[in-house]
Amino acid sequence: MKIRIMHILYSFDIGGLENNIVNLINRMDRGRFSHSICIFSDRMAALQKIEIKDVKVFIVKRKFANDPTLIFRLARLLRNEHPDIVGTYNWGAIEGIPAARLAGVKRVVHSEHGFDLEEIYRKKLRRIFVRRFLLKKCDKIIAVSRLIKRWLMETVKIAEDRIVYVPNGCDLKIFYPGKDMERRRSLGIEDRDIVIGSVGGLKEIKGYDLLIAAFTKIAKERDDLKLLLVGDGPQKERLKKLAEEAGVAEKIIFTGEIIETAPFYRAMDIFVLSSLAENFPIALLEAMATGLPIVATDAGDAGYMLDAGAGGLLVTTKDAAAIAKGVEYLLNDRTEAVKKGGIARKRVEELFSLDRMTGAYESLYLTVSGQRG
Repeated sequence: MKIRIMHILYSFDIGGLENNIVNLINRMDRGRFSHSICIFSDRMAALQKIEIKDVKVFIVKRKFANDPTLIFRLARLLRNEHPDIVGTYNWGAIEGIPAARLAGVKRVVHSEHGFDLEEIYRKKLRRIFVRRFLLKKCDKIIAVSRLIKRWLMETVKIAEDRIVYVPNGCDLKIFYPGKDMERRRSLGIEDRDIVIGSVGGLKEIKGYDLLIAAFTKIAKERDDLKLLLVGDGPQKERLKKLAEEAGVAEKIIFTGEIIETAPFYRAMDIFVLSSLAENFPIALLEAMATGLPIVATDAGDAGYMLDAGAGGLLVTTKDAAAIAKGVEYLLNDRTEAVKKGGIARKRVEELFSLDRMTGAYESLYLTVSGQRG
């Protein structure tokens, strides 16, 4: 008998969390697990990445902020579908916990993958107290970063033995070192060009204004640099305007939304993570797997991922000058840049592979369901 898992999250758009769920659905043992998805919005671009055709998708929308009817409508769905395990993700799907208990679902696993800007810059006491109450109703809580695990223990006051640390994983068969010259040419990149790149939603938290400022400083002294920004988001027009005002618009490539990002990493020579805050950034992990030289702000678990700087340069957050200095160092010392890229790839192979992550989730779900140990 398969273990039926329903994943409940706010949306299924393109992003790190959604990519994680796609990977789990595609890679977990299909003889032992089946999956369905419930979202609170109609944003579902990541669905096209799911390889299994019989995954059910349900939309249960909030009628307004803090809609109390959502819990009861979710509970009705869960009673009809009878999942063995409900998995809820982040604050955006917190209503899934009481709905599952109301529907009589025996096992609930909550995952914390990251925070929005409000939670980063302000201590949201209501969210903390709600989590403190509701997470005690869960069988296990998954933390994808060491930062989140510490926050759950120290701020939310969850006992350590109820938290399972499962770092994100990367598919090493899709993300691998090499240069995709065809992709570069399709983007208008000349063979002589050196490409500095980043991947992610064009949102304030990603600090792309700092990256553009850093790139401007470097590009004014060289004519062989391009900046490749892979992704889309609400900050796109603002960033384009910043590039125009800085006089570097013709050197910056905005790709828009991209479903399969792997070839775009192989179009880069240096990867930059400019985020103001992170937890366990998927884009950084994919850049590491691609073996790229990396400059990353010391946000979330970035320092741990890069082995305290052995696998890439760590710089302070909110500091465009530090990003520029890091990129210049890698441009000037190509031997060291290649060495760090190799270390980063090896670290993903040893600690952060998709196989390792999938195995951890399978083990957890089997244990929670009572089919192991």
